Amino acid sequence: MASSRPGEYYVPDWVRLAYRGVRTKDGKPVGVIDSDDEHFILVLAPRSREYKIPKSSIEAFDGFKVQLGITADELRRYLL
Repeated sequence: MASSRPGEYYVPDWVRLAYRGVRTKDGKPVGVIDSDDEHFILVLAPRSREYKIPKSSIEAFDGFKVQLGITADELRRYLL
C-alpha cells in the first residue's frame, strides 16, 4: 500500500517489522530490523554492523521481508 506522500512506503503496523529480513533494491541481504522510531529503522547486520535507514527508503513489505529502494552501494551511507 502506498503512502499519500510521494517517496514513502506505508506499512500499516510497524511493530510487525521487528526481526524481519531486509534486502537492498539489487537483492543483497542486509540483516534484520531490530527497532524503529518515527523516521528510521535500525537494522542489525552480520559482523556487528548496524544501519540506521530512513523509513522513506522502504520500497515494499510482503509480510515477511522488507525491500529497500536503495542499492548496496547506497546503503553504506547509513552505516553507524
